[in-house]
Amino acid sequence: MDAFTGGGIFRGKQASVIDRPQEARDVVGDELSLTFGAGKIEGLIRQADERGGSIELAPPGAAELALMMTHEVGRYQVERVYWSVGTGVLAVWSTRSALP
Repeated sequence: MDAFTGGGIFRGKQASVIDRPQEARDVVGDELSLTFGAGKIEGLIRQADERGGSIELAPPGAAELALMMTHEVGRYQVERVYWSVGTGVLAVWSTRSALP
């Protein structure tokens, strides 16, 4: 997640299940469902490789989750919640999804 406090800015802070509000723990898990095809995934991989990083994908309801986390935790303002996915994982998935 990306968040900020009066004392600093956090970019790419790993959030555990404990960081999620109780009512969101069963809704937003650690499993990422991909609903787009291999071509789109390959494009995301190319973009990430050009930037030398990973791909950031938002879970369903990410904006609402950020608001809930901000309200529940109260120590920081959550700007964005996302999965940071390594390109290697998506490359394997893309190859498998392209098979007949």
